[in-house]
Amino acid sequence: MSEGTEEPSYTVLRTLEKGVEIREYDLQIRATSPMGQENRSFGILAEYIFGQNDQSERIGMTAPVVTYRDRMFFIMLMRYNLQSLPRPLNA
Repeated sequence: MSEGTEEPSYTVLRTLEKGVEIREYDLQIRATSPMGQENRSFGILAEYIFGQNDQSERIGMTAPVVTYRDRMFFIMLMRYNLQSLPRPLNA
């Protein structure tokens, strides 16, 4: 990951062949968007963390970006909780 990019904390439960890790992640807050046919989900989430929110606050990028089934997730920085996190404008 790039220097300065926050990553969620985790515990490695087991390491498999070729360095594949089975991980257990700590609790986290995620911003999510449906992927849909035009796959605008990354753009929608990026707009949110780049300041299109009710506080016009740049939130900061974390790693990794997660896709699961038909959704994309950005993991929020650990300094936020549900009360302090800015609300999206496009929700």
